[in-house]
Amino acid sequence: MSASTSGRKEGGREVILILITAGLLAIIVPLAKPPAQTKTRNYAQLRLALDVLGGVHAGDIANGERIFKKECVTCHGPSGRGDEPGASDLFPLPSNLSDFAMAARKDRELFDIIHKGGAAAGRSRLMPQWKQYYDVLEIWDIVAFVRTLHPSPALLLPEARGFIYEQAVLPSGTVQQISTTAGVPVTDRIISFVRTNHNGGSEAYAEAIFIPVLLTGSLHTQIGLAIGSDGRILRLRTQHKIYVPGAPNAAEQFLKNMEGMTRPELERAGVPSESLLRDLYFGARKAMSLLTAAAMRDAEEKESAKARANLEPNSPGEVLYRQLCASCHGVTGNREGPGLTSLSPAPGLDLTIDRQPRIPNYLSNVTKFGGASYNLSPVMPSFHSLSDAEDRQVAEFIGSLRVP
Repeated sequence: MSASTSGRKEGGREVILILITAGLLAIIVPLAKPPAQTKTRNYAQLRLALDVLGGVHAGDIANGERIFKKECVTCHGPSGRGDEPGASDLFPLPSNLSDFAMAARKDRELFDIIHKGGAAAGRSRLMPQWKQYYDVLEIWDIVAFVRTLHPSPALLLPEARGFIYEQAVLPSGTVQQISTTAGVPVTDRIISFVRTNHNGGSEAYAEAIFIPVLLTGSLHTQIGLAIGSDGRILRLRTQHKIYVPGAPNAAEQFLKNMEGMTRPELERAGVPSESLLRDLYFGARKAMSLLTAAAMRDAEEKESAKARANLEPNSPGEVLYRQLCASCHGVTGNREGPGLTSLSPAPGLDLTIDRQPRIPNYLSNVTKFGGASYNLSPVMPSFHSLSDAEDRQVAEFIGSLRVP
């Protein structure tokens, strides 16, 4: 099996990043087949098994990468982050395929979105259907490659029996303090992480997260961090295998040495002199800070949602919002309401984040005309019965939910 490599000279030394997802090898090796065997399969039988019976097929990652680079990078970018210049004017923005939370989606769901298109699968209408250009096997190849773009929480918590995916929207000031940057993109405020019962225990929770980091030069990877209920680092990993010439296991051993530390201990630890290890160190600190902040924010939001639900609405807009919107979006705009479980797809727009395009009366129009009218989820209904005044009142209340 081949691997793509990226290298860069740094002070006379070459840093090489081997772009193979850690933990993916165990999946690829037993499934790898010579390319010549692919064409000998009975396509009619496969279509019956995969389309009619709703089966799942392990695709060819290499062929999926070839198709992805040809068809998908214009919007999703080569790393799947959806931050290509050509996608900046799209609304909604293309999905970030490198997001940790993508691991929560089932293979069949990804297949249907690619095969049938976003609109048919209840997603963005800007996502085209590819079934007219690629057959069933090729689309499963794309799914297989997309899986390599985002890490699995099992890399960090292999003992877990299951995962509960969470998201927390951090105040911009919190993220700025952690990243020490002048401005933080909206997407960087959305921290996706998982909770799990570690080792099958009923009480001890563990949390995990992957954070994108820029390593030496222009090399990118993601640092994975798992924290136990006592606040200690259970496991530190990088999404990609990193080699330092002359010391092939230096990066892996360096991260392993941090395991067992608490956040204060990590912050007090010495900064290594080698540039790559220094970047890994600061990446680990950032990951731990963001995960800690996300977990605290998530707990605060849950308590806030419970408290607010017990209070009387204090404005006409909030009265209408609770009647029309809270069953899905929750009383605070980013908590799951009781009606969420019956919807497919689930409402994907967190109302606490200001993502709206610069369109006059955008919130009012989405409320009145529904999600499909603005290329959003078709499960968002239209509320034509609202008067213009009521529509504005709901929009004003939604605006008050946003995290500054």
